[in-house]
Amino acid sequence: MIKTIPKHILNTSGVVISEIRESFMDAGTVLIFIVAVILYPMLYSIGYIKRKY
Repeated sequence: MIKTIPKHILNTSGVVISEIRESFMDAGTVLIFIVAVILYPMLYSIGYIKRKY
């Protein structure tokens, strides 16, 4: 059992790398990542704007 752990780690890392590569090849996913990085901080900070009445 212990001898198969490195094999499982290599297999898992191969799948993760493959999925990340596949995600960045898709234009829609890249667009969502970019919009999320730019838009989320702007929308989050709107709640903390001090309003003067």
